[in-house]
Amino acid sequence: MSLESVATVAPLFTAGAALIVGAVTRWTQRGVAQERIRWEGKLEVAKFDTARFETTLQHFIEAADAGSRYIVALGDIDATDFEQREKYVFAILEPIGRARVEAQALPPFPGIDKVKLSIKTLEKLVAVPESNDALIEIWDPRGIGESITLLSKGRSTYMREATQPDAPRWRL
Repeated sequence: MSLESVATVAPLFTAGAALIVGAVTRWTQRGVAQERIRWEGKLEVAKFDTARFETTLQHFIEAADAGSRYIVALGDIDATDFEQREKYVFAILEPIGRARVEAQALPPFPGIDKVKLSIKTLEKLVAVPESNDALIEIWDPRGIGESITLLSKGRSTYMREATQPDAPRWRL
């Protein structure tokens, strides 16, 4: 076999080029597949965490509504009498317990401490008060409203960060 002939060199050159193209294609497809798997995994975790944000927000709003009804009713009831405040206390207890547990499992976001503080404030409403005025002193509607806003913004911020694609790691 002589390498002087075009008929001999051309198939060798074509075979070599085909091998190089095949290797580069396999390497590229492997990198794209790894990147896609990583991205889809990250999105699944983000969906789960977003659902946790939404659940926390829903329970927190339910507890805040119940707390608001309790504070409004203080003009008509004696808060030191359990039978009079029972329906208001239990309306707060169920959702605030769920909100507390969900908030503990949330990923870190700006304002998480304020949200947890507002949850503790709502939990204080269910304790036996010294008087109706003691409950009014505990009630912080502005802080609760800010916490609701922080939960909503926290969800948006988390999703914005989670959906920002990182630079692919398979490139040279």
